[in-house]
Amino acid sequence: GDQMADYHLPGAFSFSTLGSSSMLIEIESSKAMAHAVKVASRFCEKRSNRPSWELIMFELSPDGYLYAHCHNARSELRLVVPGNGTLTPIDKQRFLMRSELIANVVGACEEPSMLFSVSESTLTVRWAGTEYELITSDVEFTSVEPFDCRSYAMLQPRDFLETIRRVAFCTDDGGGKYNLDSIYAAIDGDDLVVEASDGRSAIRTKCKCVKLGNIKGFEIPKDAVKYLDAFVAASPSESMLQVGFDDRVHLRHGNSTARILVDSGKRPDLDRFFKIPDANEVHVDSSELLAAVNQIYSLLDVETMGCRIDVDNLTMKLSAGKSTITLNCMSQWTFGLTIDCQILRTFLSGTPANTEICFYFVGDTDPLHILYGETHFLVMPMQVK
Repeated sequence: GDQMADYHLPGAFSFSTLGSSSMLIEIESSKAMAHAVKVASRFCEKRSNRPSWELIMFELSPDGYLYAHCHNARSELRLVVPGNGTLTPIDKQRFLMRSELIANVVGACEEPSMLFSVSESTLTVRWAGTEYELITSDVEFTSVEPFDCRSYAMLQPRDFLETIRRVAFCTDDGGGKYNLDSIYAAIDGDDLVVEASDGRSAIRTKCKCVKLGNIKGFEIPKDAVKYLDAFVAASPSESMLQVGFDDRVHLRHGNSTARILVDSGKRPDLDRFFKIPDANEVHVDSSELLAAVNQIYSLLDVETMGCRIDVDNLTMKLSAGKSTITLNCMSQWTFGLTIDCQILRTFLSGTPANTEICFYFVGDTDPLHILYGETHFLVMPMQVK
């Protein structure tokens, strides 16, 4: 009971066990700990009717890693604190903390390292003359299991995250169309094709992936994108992201795992819409167009969100009321239509700067197609009386 066993993990933390009821953890990177707690906190639900959903469980496990576990109604997380080394196997050691409380404490540390002292009911956090004594929780909490999918896609984390962010705006916020409140992804050869629609507009884009096994595709509900965003953004740039799917989306980078529950709504059939039409074609610079749309948007009120677009050979005019902004473009045609300015503005805000965008005008009752790179966006015109 009086003997102390010491362990050291290079670049991350070291810890000691004193008897069976106390544990010392030297957090060698305060920034790594603060970042891990920040990511884990995004998976917690504050003021929940389920006490465990407000908690982060920290676990020192025999595989040599310090994990942060958390749950909510939609997702669960098993996040490894970066920089772990090899650890002599011992019995699992764990403690639970309210996410807000531990986030405030470790976020306040400006020193490079800190010390955790864990007893049966308290966590003491120390650094450079500062000490916090926190009460741990004893509610029932289930560990999050490691990634266990045999079929999955492998992607570059940043490519995947950028692809999801690019289409997330184009989902329905309600209205009973449950199959329009999700992002849908499918494997097509070496590409992950991602699409979404809100009923008025639709978008499809893709990124490179490697398929392992029999994975065909998956669904990500709009209200779960924030969890995916937090998890993928925390992944090391050199680590490939693994994505599997059954009744949940399974994500893995390194030894970290996240799962997101899906609604399994029927994927809307958008294939017939995403065909480049044989129509009037216009080329314009994305940055110039976004600047013009922002100016027009500032002049509109809530009830009149329509932006008129008129093309006359080498000139594109955007107008709202009596205000008109003129841009240079490349076209041989004369035509025009009115579309929702907010939708166009949101789409353009996610396009790369100074990129050539191609418009395809079919008619004032047909979708306007906008393309750049691997992205295809279409939006229905507004019928103005």
